[in-house]
Amino acid sequence: MITPARTYQLTLPWPPSVNHYWRIAPQGGLYIDAAGLRFRRATSERVAELRALRRLPALPVQGRLGVVIDASAPAGRSNRFDLDNLVKATQDALVHASLIEDDSQIDDLRVLRDEPVKDGRILITITEIESIHRRAA
Repeated sequence: MITPARTYQLTLPWPPSVNHYWRIAPQGGLYIDAAGLRFRRATSERVAELRALRRLPALPVQGRLGVVIDASAPAGRSNRFDLDNLVKATQDALVHASLIEDDSQIDDLRVLRDEPVKDGRILITITEIESIHRRAA
C-alpha cells in the first residue's frame, strides 16, 4: 500500500538575501547579521504557531524532501533580484526552527518568482518524497 506524500505549507516574511544574512567578523569567522536573526526568530515563531494549530508536525520532518519557495518581493521594490540568494537563509531558518533536521534532506528544490506584495513574503511548501530521483547520465 502506498501512503500519500505528506505536504506542509507555511508563509514567512521576506528573507534577507544571502548577501545580507552572513557577515565576516573583524577577527575572522562568520556570523549571522541582525536581519538574519530577525528572520530566524520570525520563522521559529511561525512554526510554533502552526504546530500549536496542528498544521505542522511536532518533531522535525525526516527523510527526503521536496521544497518549493514561492517568492513575492516587497511591493515597490524592483523585481530584479537573484532567486538563489533567498534559499540559504530560508533553509537555515527552517533548520533553526526544527521544522526540518538538515537542509541536506532536500533532494528537489524549486524557487519561483511571484508578483510583489505589500511587505514581501515567501510561501514554503515541503513535501516528503520517496527517494532521490536519478536521471540517466
